[in-house]
Amino acid sequence: MAFCVKCGKEMKDGAKFCPSCGAQTPGAASAAAPAPKPAKEKQGNVKVCPNCGAPLESFQIRCSACGHEINTVGVDSSLAEFTKKLAKFAEEGKSSNEFIQSYPVPNTREALLEFAILASSKITAYVSTENNSFGNYREMSPWHAKIHQIYEKAQLACADDPAAMAKIEAMVKKADELYETECEKNRKEHKKGDVSIIIVRAVLLGIVALIIFGIIKACSFLF
Repeated sequence: MAFCVKCGKEMKDGAKFCPSCGAQTPGAASAAAPAPKPAKEKQGNVKVCPNCGAPLESFQIRCSACGHEINTVGVDSSLAEFTKKLAKFAEEGKSSNEFIQSYPVPNTREALLEFAILASSKITAYVSTENNSFGNYREMSPWHAKIHQIYEKAQLACADDPAAMAKIEAMVKKADELYETECEKNRKEHKKGDVSIIIVRAVLLGIVALIIFGIIKACSFLF
């Protein structure tokens, strides 16, 4: 197993470029012709480099064969599809909670950042008003789960990009703070409801007791 002379990251044997920093490996021709497309048999959903056709591993952000950076491929279409389906759920008056949590986010850092920004903005938009804390808390839940899914993926896909990770971590932290605030408001609302129920029950029991007492007193006069 080889290691990059520039950043020290582990590389596959025979790789011409570091998959982490993109540095060319010693012995690779500096002006080499474009790498030929490897002969391969496609099995399942195999992702390949759009520049040279070499197979890519999950969460790989730079081709180890030609050094091409894997960035915005499919990001725009994926985000557009996601927002389009969300709008359809809203038009039909259906819940989109399950869809939000299960929709697969692409593994590129651009996609992870774009989806994290969307989830963060949705959570911020659902910060409760004084009279609607429970409803907003319920709407925030799937987006809070989504941004944590994105964070888990980013730990793999953006391991070599501290700047991208810092942005996502900041959004996750803010989302956690807002979500916890809504949870606390929801708990307080439930407590208020519990107290109200206790008071109503006590009043009803008092009324029933007065009625029974009145009946007993009336019967005593009769007999």
